[in-house]
Amino acid sequence: MEKKANPSTSPPSIVTLAERETLIRAIPVFRELITTEIASLASLMTEVYPASGDKIVTQGELVDSVYIIASGTAEVSKKMDESKKSGETLLATLSKGETIGLSETGIFTTTGTRMATVTATSPCILLRLDLIALNQFLHENKNLAAGMRESTEWMLHMHFIKAAAPFAQFSNERIAWLANLVKAINVEADTVIFKEGEAADSCYLVCEGKIQISKMNKLGQDETLTVLQPFDVFGEAALLTSVTRNASASALTPCRLLLLDREAMLELLSYEGQSSDYLMTLIMERSKPVRADNIIHYQRTAADGQLITTLKNPQTGNYFQLSEQGWFIWRELDGKKTLEQITMNFHQQYQQFKPDFITRMIAELASHGFAYLDASKKAYSIRPGERVTHSRLYNILNAKYQIPQPDKKIDFLYQKGLYIVCSKPAFVFSLIISLIGLITFFFAFNKSLNLFKAVWNIPLWLLAVIVIGMTVRTIRALGEALAVKAFNHEVYHFSIGWRWIGPIAIADLSDMWLAPRWQRTIVNSVGTFIDLMIAGLFSLYAFYTTDGYNALFAWLVALYLYLQFLRSLDPMLDLDGYRILMGLFDVPDLRESAINKLTELRSSGFKDLPHWAKHNLAEAIFWLSWLTYVALIVFFIVLVQYKLLMPLMEKHFYLALILPAIFICLSIFTLWSETGRRQSA
Repeated sequence: MEKKANPSTSPPSIVTLAERETLIRAIPVFRELITTEIASLASLMTEVYPASGDKIVTQGELVDSVYIIASGTAEVSKKMDESKKSGETLLATLSKGETIGLSETGIFTTTGTRMATVTATSPCILLRLDLIALNQFLHENKNLAAGMRESTEWMLHMHFIKAAAPFAQFSNERIAWLANLVKAINVEADTVIFKEGEAADSCYLVCEGKIQISKMNKLGQDETLTVLQPFDVFGEAALLTSVTRNASASALTPCRLLLLDREAMLELLSYEGQSSDYLMTLIMERSKPVRADNIIHYQRTAADGQLITTLKNPQTGNYFQLSEQGWFIWRELDGKKTLEQITMNFHQQYQQFKPDFITRMIAELASHGFAYLDASKKAYSIRPGERVTHSRLYNILNAKYQIPQPDKKIDFLYQKGLYIVCSKPAFVFSLIISLIGLITFFFAFNKSLNLFKAVWNIPLWLLAVIVIGMTVRTIRALGEALAVKAFNHEVYHFSIGWRWIGPIAIADLSDMWLAPRWQRTIVNSVGTFIDLMIAGLFSLYAFYTTDGYNALFAWLVALYLYLQFLRSLDPMLDLDGYRILMGLFDVPDLRESAINKLTELRSSGFKDLPHWAKHNLAEAIFWLSWLTYVALIVFFIVLVQYKLLMPLMEKHFYLALILPAIFICLSIFTLWSETGRRQSA
């Protein structure tokens, strides 16, 4: 593996201040400096000690510093064709007094990246001046050319952009392009940058200072959501979704910001279009991201005291650098936590609510082979800056359209009358329909099954039932979005589309994650309740219509919806039933906690079960819910078998117990094996 100069292992300074000043005076670009300015510049430099063979700078990397050779020699080489792995051409040999990264008029680059590779050919002593220090010096001393100040500031902008999570994996060419579009602004402490409810026309990157993000609570008071530090991006969510600002931003200290306007952001997304879909993808799939196997990590503490972690994938040879917050997110990727759980843990650790930042970080890790978006470890094929190519058939069967300004449109529908569906009378009416529909469903059971046996093309019927069932289930997304509006929260994304054989609709509920738990619980239960109500309507139609085939079709759609309803109740799956329980008890990872507590109970031989249940109420309710779910499935299996095979079952009733017994045994065996594995671990 190639070696590179490492300034962190430098011995005490051995180049005197007078020697530094002599070297600086001999450099053409600094010829206009006076004695005090040269002394000031010399004091800003640090010493680096590369050994023979160490690479000092590498072609294609961002320029982050310039060097003066105090002693030793180095050679300059360049790949004439960067697409090839070999073929470097030797350009020059450098010795004492010569510079790396400087020309006679300023920084030696036109792209913001290194134009060549410089390798030490003997032990060297280098004087290093980083861009931040150089930029500050240039603004304090006007004797240098304005062009050098501008180019240094431009390259410094590139570094700030590259260090920000949303742009971290962009190519250097894209970073350089973006650095030309941003505008640097300075704001004083207590300056309001934008207010909640204003139109979004730009986003910001913090270079220096602290920014407070706040939101108006129900009492009309500003409530702080988070405090942003350098390299944090804010304001981009409203910009991407074309909605008004969902929070206010103000400067806590004097700040320097980079401003990116809407036109530039939209042009950027035309090249990097996948970024804005990451959050919806993870929410839609409710995936549980997991780290890739065999990843090696190295840690060091930077000069500013921040922990820097570098990941290495031995299989691909790729590296990925993480900040302290990125390292926290990386450790959360255990295949057991959803995006929501990771976001809430991040908020608890750092008092910052940043789902977009977390999503992009996970997506970037996945796209570079350091993580998977779900525990199945299916590779993530999207790479930043690349378009995903699928067959035309795949694109037709998996189309998705994100509605622009969804919060504004849903709020319009809510205010124009749909608020009625969120009222108490509407809830009572829907509950009555659901209960009556469930009763009539069982009354129509025998008639519908007899008609079904007479159907000549069963596969076609079932396909039509599934398509219609999926279609009516898209209503649940609108219901969830309206429930979010009922609690005065926002819907940042709303997508409609088609997946394989049926339509889909997805509402982004992430703005509810910090809401009171009873509100979160209601929103999480809306989808399940809508399934039950619509199934009830189809059951009522099937029961009262005189057309036999229409009645059968409606009954089958109701059956499909009831099956989906039953499936969503399983607390062992990350669906509505589990999320309702998790919200009721406000336990972020209730299922994992319940399994661990049951393992402890098993270890004690199930002694003092009432005492255990009293002190672990949430976990006890979880297992009671699971037993209730198993009982419902068993009842349904017995009922269907009995209705389908009535003559046989009446004569040999024990046959109806075979499938339920198998289901119960498999469920208990799976649970017993899991608790046994944890008990022995």
